[in-house]
Order: sequence, then C-alpha cells, then structure tokens
Amino acid sequence: MVFKENYLDPDQIKDSIRLIKRMAADQGLDVVLIGGVALQIYGSPKFTKYVDFAISSLPEEVGPLRKMSKISFGGERYSAPNGAKIDLVVRNDEYTKLYQEAMENAIDSPAGIPIVTPEYLAVMKLAAGREHDILALKWMVRQQDLLDVKKARKIAYKMLGRFGQDRFDDAVDQAMIELEMQKKRGRHPEEE
Repeated sequence: MVFKENYLDPDQIKDSIRLIKRMAADQGLDVVLIGGVALQIYGSPKFTKYVDFAISSLPEEVGPLRKMSKISFGGERYSAPNGAKIDLVVRNDEYTKLYQEAMENAIDSPAGIPIVTPEYLAVMKLAAGREHDILALKWMVRQQDLLDVKKARKIAYKMLGRFGQDRFDDAVDQAMIELEMQKKRGRHPEEE
C-alpha cells in the first residue's frame, strides 16, 4: 500500500505559524516565513505540504513538536500535533549568506510573522533549483506588481554569482514567453 503526504489546510498553517512564533519569541530566536506558505501569502494558488521557516538557530525546547529528521542543508523537520510538517531551516551550506540576508530584509506579513520578500524568495527558489521551485519562480515573475525583477536579479548575482544571474534571466525569459503564449491562446496564465 502506498501512502501519500497530504497538503496542509489553512487551519494547520495558521496553528503552525502561531506555534513557531510563540516558540521563537520565548527563546529569543529570529524566525521568518519562507517556502510554499510564503508563496500562498503572496497569492500563489498552489498547495504545500510543509510550513517552512528560516530561523536564526534551532530551538532548545520544541514544546509539542516531534522531531522527524534532519534537513540535509541545515535545520530540522518536525511534526506538529495537528499533523502539519514544519521545517526549521538553518542553512549550513553555500546558501547560508542568502538565507541570513533574506532574514535581515524580511517584512511584516498578514500572518503576524515576518516573511521573506518576494525578491529573496525568488532567489531562494532559483537556488533550490527543483522543478517545482523553478515553476514557483516563473509564477512570481508573471504576477503583476509582485516581484521587482531588477532587484531580484541583483540579489541573484550577489548571492549566486554570474551563473546564478544567468539562470535567473533564463527563468524570467521563459516566464515571459509562456505568458505571451498563454495570452495568445486566450487563457489565463495560471490555468495551465
């Protein structure tokens, strides 16, 4: 029998954010919302299986969370009592500086917790490089007034070098071509 992970419902996400916000405040940790939930707050229609946070260091006390595993690039995955999977990311690889700077530049969110800016989130998605991350990056590019492409491009160059900037430019070009093709077919860009 094959079991599939379920996507999170809005209550699981809200409860997870409240839990991590309280835990971080109690332990004096900086925490910033990243990943799929951040994308949802910015308007993405995609569901997510995890609530991801960049955090200044792992908490000493995790309260009701149950540790599931270490994250290969730094941090730990937990399971909340409501069944939500929570990733607390403390990068310890070539992207450590990207995550630190993203945390320093986080902004207030309607969720009541700091959130990564769209520009840093776009570069994080580029750095991750998985298919769903690149699709998320291209979705961000296609949204009117969400992403400052010039600013994100500068961040990509600063954090990932010339090759990263070229990859970013390629993703932007692909997103714009796809948008034009969808418009010509008379479809909304997110229907496909």
